[in-house]
Parts: sequence; C-alpha cells; structure tokens
Amino acid sequence: MTLQEIFSEFQKYSSYLYGTPSKIESEFAAVKMEPDLTAMGKVIGAGLPIGIVGGKKEIMMKAAPIMGADVFDMSSSQKSSSQDVLFHSGTYNGHPLILKLGLKTLKILETEQKNIIKNTNALKDFIKEFYASHGIHVTLPGLGTMFNVAITDLDEIKNYRDMQTCDFELRKKMDYSLMLEGVYNKPCNRYNFSTAHTSDVIDFTMEAYKKAFKRI
Repeated sequence: MTLQEIFSEFQKYSSYLYGTPSKIESEFAAVKMEPDLTAMGKVIGAGLPIGIVGGKKEIMMKAAPIMGADVFDMSSSQKSSSQDVLFHSGTYNGHPLILKLGLKTLKILETEQKNIIKNTNALKDFIKEFYASHGIHVTLPGLGTMFNVAITDLDEIKNYRDMQTCDFELRKKMDYSLMLEGVYNKPCNRYNFSTAHTSDVIDFTMEAYKKAFKRI
C-alpha cells in the first residue's frame, strides 16, 4: 500500500477514529472496522470526568499490573523491570461511582437508541427541507446522533478543505438567531442528540428555525 493509499483510507474513516460513540454498537461496527484500540470520552461516564480505552488483549496487557514490577522501583520484582510496565494511573481509574453511572447510561441507551435516532433524523430532514425551501443547499454530515449543518453546494463533506467551502457567516447568523428563540447550539458546531431531546423538543426547534430565519 502506497502512502497516498494510506492517507486516502484514513481520510475515509477519520471521522470515526476519534472514539466518540454516536450509536450503542459504536461507529467502528457501523463501518465494519476492527480497531486495535478504542478511546471513548466523557460521554461514557454519564457526564462525570472519565474516559475509557479498550482494545486487543495483547495491547491492553501492556498496561496490566500482572508483572509484579513497580514503575518507580526497579528492585521490586525479580521477574521484570520497570521498563516492562506501561505506567497508567489516574484519580478516577476504576472509580465505582463512575462505573455505576456509566453502565446505567449504556442500559438507558440500549432501550432509547431507536427513539433518539428517529428524532435525530426527523430534525435532519426538516433542516435540509427548510433550507431548500429558501433556495439554500445544505449537507448534513454525521452518523447516528451527531451531525453538522454545512451550508455548501457540495453533496458530501470528505475533509477539512471541503468544510471550508461552507457559508460560515450565514451559519453563525442562524445559530445566534436560534439562541434568541431558545435553541442553543454552539455557533458553527455540530448537533448532539440525547434522550432529553424528545419529539416536543424537536417540534420546538422546528418552529424556532422558522422564526430565526425571518430575523436574518
């Protein structure tokens, strides 16, 4: 495989390699990839300060404390030296409260996932049709419960350069106008859905879009 081919493959899947789960099965499963390591951010801890790294056994065992060696004391073991141990420590490592809430979050998502995806797609369809009704083409890149609103003539966003074709000024104006209608989304940033975004919230957002557009 040439260097260009490697970059092309990375570009194809780069949006999935940050380890932010948008579906309970993970994005890697959605694209039929088997990662060596998977990193998930604080969403896995129900909002508490925790992240998770998991992966293949031969890699994960490098950080497992089974060698009997202390990373700071080379004399603590006759079987291995501190150089054999990957130091991995943290205040919240294996914290029972965070693990409890994290597991609870996953259980809730297992039952609510379909509804979240349904509501996400409902708003995505509305946004696309709404802009089209005003003669504006938008693309909504994303997967599962996360997406962005790219005001561009392109039908697909593949990389950073494609994203730079967007009309950021119009997007900012729309985002600020939406705030005045009670819908907050960080200007020019992605939309993130959760169990809190019910059909009532979606309806409210749709109406806010109509009012916000009149402002600009």
